[in-house]
Amino acid sequence: MKISRAAAIAFINKEGKILFQHRDSDAPASPNCWGLFGGAMEEGETPEEGIKREVEEELQIKLKDFKLFRKHEFREEGTIKERYIFTAPLSKMKTCFKRWQGSDIPARSSKNGWLPLK
Repeated sequence: MKISRAAAIAFINKEGKILFQHRDSDAPASPNCWGLFGGAMEEGETPEEGIKREVEEELQIKLKDFKLFRKHEFREEGTIKERYIFTAPLSKMKTCFKRWQGSDIPARSSKNGWLPLK
């Protein structure tokens, strides 16, 4: 059976909001949807290596302080899908994010936003 592995990260600020990206209409996965930063893991990558690479590709930052929140596994259309969700407190990333205002965070998406957990 085929296995699909992906990693995503939730950046959480001191108000308890999470940074989401809104994917463009031509995005290969979940077009026109809000989602976390991350993506498919490459062959032989650990989840930690995958999320570090994805964050550097999408946000041009080197991820250091993060932890695994949850692994989710399910089957869909004959494929086992493994999803690794990480979290990182914004306080540890302050210098990386302080220059960005509103939706100008460099990423392959149409816009970005801080959305509340509740």
